Amino acid sequence: MTTFQCCLLSSYGRLKTFADVTPNENLSCETRSVTEDWPATEQVELKDLSASFTHSGRPILRGINITTQPGEKIGISILVDGVDITKIPRQVVRSCLNTIPQDSFFMKGSIRLNASSENLHGDEEISTALQKVQLWAIFFSHGQRQLFCLARAILRKNRIVVLDEVSSSVDITTDMLIQRVVREEFAGATIIAIAHRLDTVLDFDKVAVLSEGTLVEFDSPQALSDQPSAFRELYNS
Repeated sequence: MTTFQCCLLSSYGRLKTFADVTPNENLSCETRSVTEDWPATEQVELKDLSASFTHSGRPILRGINITTQPGEKIGISILVDGVDITKIPRQVVRSCLNTIPQDSFFMKGSIRLNASSENLHGDEEISTALQKVQLWAIFFSHGQRQLFCLARAILRKNRIVVLDEVSSSVDITTDMLIQRVVREEFAGATIIAIAHRLDTVLDFDKVAVLSEGTLVEFDSPQALSDQPSAFRELYNS
């Protein structure tokens, strides 16, 4: 075993110990239990949602109300299967969601550690997921890191997927690959996407358009494109 491998094992051991002994961050209100197959129907609801970057700052979202049906692709208190997720321990919520952020996160260590940090997937599963996003035996650029996060999401197989401007900093070829993989691998999942390129959500079921923190439109892309709308104006600009 090399010195580098020893350091990795030692670091992983410290992280594991930290995770095991550190008190969880659940709030006192997060006591509701859910069934093992939660979320089962995948219906997502935003209910009177308001948010700001600081406690005293100007709200950037005001009274947003949106309900998605199971399997819908939506270009985005939250309820999933009618359950307020603020009442569920956050570790449970996190384990049931696939989130691919704009800035990908990597831990220092192996591909295996980053693909399946809890060691829940075998080598064949990991290599298959990486091959689906065309990553194998290469050094990762920024766009390829995004693809790696997509492969990690494939492995987790969660029913709700959140995409946070995943294609905003990648080239057209990588963007096309991301869009194809999302549609093939998450065809039966509920997808909520914050989109930088509006053409990536034209085949979504619904689009939510916000203006100054308020929901101004919520309909299918086709319906919004066929009438004077903020969405059509944004798309044509």
